[in-house]
Amino acid sequence: MRLSLSPFMEPPASTVLILLLTLGLTLASNTIIRLSIDVKHRNELQQEQNEYKRELREAKKSGDKRLYEKLKRREDRVQKLSMQVARQSMKANFILFVPFLLFFYLFNGVFSNPATGMPRIVAFAPLPLPFLGAQLTFWSWYILCSFGMNTLIGRIMGIYAESGVPPPKSRPAKPGESEKSK
Repeated sequence: MRLSLSPFMEPPASTVLILLLTLGLTLASNTIIRLSIDVKHRNELQQEQNEYKRELREAKKSGDKRLYEKLKRREDRVQKLSMQVARQSMKANFILFVPFLLFFYLFNGVFSNPATGMPRIVAFAPLPLPFLGAQLTFWSWYILCSFGMNTLIGRIMGIYAESGVPPPKSRPAKPGESEKSK
């Protein structure tokens, strides 16, 4: 395999090849996730969890003990929701674990120097990156590509819900009530 990829062993060809491999792996893994779990249901559960946490934080901050106690009674239900979300994510992770191991084993070997076993430089960062430097190996370049692509493709495919919780629903103003007094 190393001989067939020899034209792609040095930057910029190695940079582009790893970017394309990351894109392919990200598309495949997100497709498997989409097929193996009920993404809509998981996102609804996560949304409910986030809403609960926001309400609990607001009750604590405002000092409303009654509301806080009422919310604390829902805590067991919310923890069960959290376990359901974690179980669904673990299901997809188990499916993807072995293929990812094979991928990394093969390509880490391809992008290392056969004489020394040291990793090859496959990309150059325009500025030195914390903990990585300016010369990137297969691992560091793959991780950088993966972070960006997983977020982007996951959002496009609807796998990852928008982060954050929507603002609380505002109540309509009563006649004669100013906007500031709400």
